[in-house]
Amino acid sequence: MFIKRLTGTICMIFICAVCLSVSAFAAPSDTQTCEIPEISMSLEIPSYLNVISKGIKQNDPLFSAGEFDYIQTMSVIRDNNDYYLVYDKDKTFSIEIKLSDSSLGFDNMSKAGEKKLQSAVESIQKNADVLSASVYESEKYKFIDILETGNEGSNTIFTESFITTYNKQDLSITINSINDKPTATELDLLKGIVNSVAFPEEKSLDLSALTPSLIAAFIVLTAGFVAVAVIRLKNIPIPLLELESNVKAKKPSSPAQKSSAAGNTSSSDPAEPNKPSDGGKRSEHAAESPEKESPETNKPAAEETKEEQPESFSDEELAAAIANFTD
Repeated sequence: MFIKRLTGTICMIFICAVCLSVSAFAAPSDTQTCEIPEISMSLEIPSYLNVISKGIKQNDPLFSAGEFDYIQTMSVIRDNNDYYLVYDKDKTFSIEIKLSDSSLGFDNMSKAGEKKLQSAVESIQKNADVLSASVYESEKYKFIDILETGNEGSNTIFTESFITTYNKQDLSITINSINDKPTATELDLLKGIVNSVAFPEEKSLDLSALTPSLIAAFIVLTAGFVAVAVIRLKNIPIPLLELESNVKAKKPSSPAQKSSAAGNTSSSDPAEPNKPSDGGKRSEHAAESPEKESPETNKPAAEETKEEQPESFSDEELAAAIANFTD
């Protein structure tokens, strides 16, 4: 009973640890998932931002509320080849998410060597509008971070882009800021979106978030099994041990003992008559009165006949006896 209760407690601890870990991992956040089916990728964008996709309909609440003009917005998306166009509520900045054929010479940038990446950075830096370029690594992928500037009418536009290549297609996530570089807050927002990018092979459950709890649960479970084993060993009944020793004691310990036992058995075989010691000449009195033969004469043979044959057990019988006693 104690062992069953202990085992049940250990299982409950393990289940609780896993459930808490999964709950923490799967806890809902204030983001909206945006997907690009062409490459089966997704990313997360904060819910307080307005997200406009290239496939949005004119009757979408975003346009019916009067915040955006449908024709003008779709014109911008088409001209810039945007997949998603993101605005904050005050329209102080915009974020463009684009997908295009690779122009940087990579099939998969995250698998490229450092030398090839640095060569691409140096090539980008030769552009006159580029203020800086460097390699940026998220937890999963490699990007090239490019800061550049340009003019739009009387305004100076600063753009910072994070570009990666997957399956020979460039994914760029760009923030546009008017008359000034993006602020630290805006860059943190942009990096948060970049870090959420997930390509097909990364869409499975990220077990790294569960690792600490899984290790703890494994330790608890292992300790429980050890405790159960110790308890079972300490609680082996004494009669079981005595049974095993008694059974082993009954087995002949040497060939000589087996031979002696066989000799005793053959000498007491009732089927074989006792041979007379006088060469077959028995007295007439003995022949006429066999029932009067001295009891002492047959006493040794009778004792030998009554002697029990040592009982032997095979290893299989011994194991079966122990198993039956344990059950």
